[in-house]
Amino acid sequence: MAEAKLTPIQKKILCELYVLERFNRTFSWYVRYFSSRERLPESTVKWSIRSLRELALLRAGDSKRNGIPLKLTASGRIVAKYLMDNDKKTGKFSGAQ
Repeated sequence: MAEAKLTPIQKKILCELYVLERFNRTFSWYVRYFSSRERLPESTVKWSIRSLRELALLRAGDSKRNGIPLKLTASGRIVAKYLMDNDKKTGKFSGAQ
Protein backbone atom coordinates (compact mmCIF):
# COMPACT_ATOMS: atom_id res chain seq x y z
CA MET A 1 0.00 0.00 0.00
CA ALA A 2 2.80 2.42 0.88
CA GLU A 3 4.39 2.01 -2.52
CA ALA A 4 1.14 2.74 -4.32
CA LYS A 5 -0.14 5.64 -2.23
CA LEU A 6 2.95 7.65 -1.34
CA THR A 7 4.64 10.04 -3.74
CA PRO A 8 8.34 9.60 -4.51
CA ILE A 9 9.11 12.67 -2.38
CA GLN A 10 7.14 11.29 0.56
CA LYS A 11 9.03 8.01 0.26
CA LYS A 12 12.37 9.83 0.25
CA ILE A 13 11.35 11.89 3.26
CA LEU A 14 10.35 8.78 5.23
CA CYS A 15 13.61 7.02 4.42
CA GLU A 16 15.71 10.07 5.25
CA LEU A 17 13.88 10.52 8.55
CA TYR A 18 14.53 6.89 9.39
CA VAL A 19 18.23 7.71 9.23
CA LEU A 20 18.22 11.30 10.55
CA GLU A 21 15.54 11.46 13.24
CA ARG A 22 18.01 10.79 16.05
CA PHE A 23 19.24 14.37 15.58
CA ASN A 24 15.95 15.75 17.00
CA ARG A 25 15.38 18.42 14.35
CA THR A 26 12.15 20.36 13.88
CA PHE A 27 9.64 20.47 11.05
CA SER A 28 11.19 23.74 9.80
CA TRP A 29 14.70 22.33 9.80
CA TYR A 30 13.63 19.29 7.76
CA VAL A 31 11.73 21.49 5.29
CA ARG A 32 14.87 23.54 4.62
CA TYR A 33 17.05 20.40 4.52
CA PHE A 34 14.87 18.45 2.07
CA SER A 35 14.19 21.52 -0.04
CA SER A 36 17.92 22.14 -0.43
CA ARG A 37 18.87 18.47 -0.87
CA GLU A 38 16.18 17.65 -3.43
CA ARG A 39 16.09 21.11 -5.04
CA LEU A 40 12.36 21.43 -4.38
CA PRO A 41 10.27 24.40 -3.33
CA GLU A 42 9.77 24.54 0.43
CA SER A 43 6.00 24.53 -0.13
CA THR A 44 6.24 21.11 -1.82
CA VAL A 45 8.25 19.69 1.06
CA LYS A 46 5.84 21.19 3.62
CA TRP A 47 2.88 19.64 1.81
CA SER A 48 4.61 16.25 1.75
CA ILE A 49 5.51 16.32 5.44
CA ARG A 50 2.04 17.50 6.43
CA SER A 51 0.41 14.71 4.45
CA LEU A 52 2.71 12.15 6.12
CA ARG A 53 1.64 13.58 9.47
CA GLU A 54 -2.04 13.23 8.46
CA LEU A 55 -1.36 9.59 7.58
CA ALA A 56 0.06 9.14 11.11
CA LEU A 57 3.47 8.16 9.74
CA LEU A 58 5.23 10.94 11.61
CA ARG A 59 4.73 13.40 14.46
CA ALA A 60 5.71 17.04 14.27
CA GLY A 61 4.90 20.37 15.78
CA ASP A 62 2.59 22.83 14.09
CA SER A 63 1.92 26.57 14.23
CA LYS A 64 0.48 26.26 17.75
CA ARG A 65 3.10 23.82 19.06
CA ASN A 66 6.43 24.70 17.50
CA GLY A 67 9.88 23.44 18.47
CA ILE A 68 8.76 19.80 18.75
CA PRO A 69 11.19 17.45 17.00
CA LEU A 70 9.88 15.68 13.92
CA LYS A 71 9.78 11.91 14.57
CA LEU A 72 8.53 8.84 12.79
CA THR A 73 5.70 6.96 14.45
CA ALA A 74 5.96 3.20 14.88
CA SER A 75 3.98 2.81 11.65
CA GLY A 76 6.26 5.30 9.92
CA ARG A 77 9.32 3.31 10.93
CA ILE A 78 7.78 0.12 9.57
CA VAL A 79 6.95 1.77 6.23
CA ALA A 80 10.38 3.46 5.97
CA LYS A 81 12.19 0.22 6.75
CA TYR A 82 10.09 -1.62 4.17
CA LEU A 83 10.86 1.02 1.53
CA MET A 84 14.57 0.94 2.29
CA ASP A 85 14.71 -2.87 2.27
CA ASN A 86 12.72 -2.97 -0.98
CA ASP A 87 15.13 -0.47 -2.51
CA LYS A 88 18.07 -2.72 -1.70
CA LYS A 89 16.36 -5.79 -3.15
CA THR A 90 14.89 -4.35 -6.35
CA GLY A 91 16.78 -1.16 -7.03
CA LYS A 92 13.43 0.39 -8.08
CA PHE A 93 13.17 3.19 -5.52
CA SER A 94 15.97 5.59 -4.74
CA GLY A 95 15.40 6.39 -1.09
CA ALA A 96 17.96 7.53 1.44
CA GLN A 97 21.46 7.36 0.10
